[in-house]
Amino acid sequence: MRLLTRLLVSRTRTNLYCYEDSDYYSSDEEKTRNIGSLLLYKECLKKIDLLDKEKQNYYYNYARDSFEAYLDEENETRIEELHEHGKMSINYILSKYCVDEE
Repeated sequence: MRLLTRLLVSRTRTNLYCYEDSDYYSSDEEKTRNIGSLLLYKECLKKIDLLDKEKQNYYYNYARDSFEAYLDEENETRIEELHEHGKMSINYILSKYCVDEE
């Protein structure tokens, strides 16, 4: 069981493609959790797009590295903690640079 499947991000960094193999997921719950993680990743990328251009590249790489660091996480409680931490982190970054969400 894996937290995220392989991520391929388009040039705009807001379109995510998740290649699914019907035999890859052991349950619908695992598939739902993977989709939730991908949606959080997509949300982070959209919010990073609100930053100045010179800051975007750093935070794109930071977000991707942060998500890839927990690819093999299986503990559901820990996954929920990571999701909450990710949401808090991106909101902190936006407030740090005084960016209003539109």
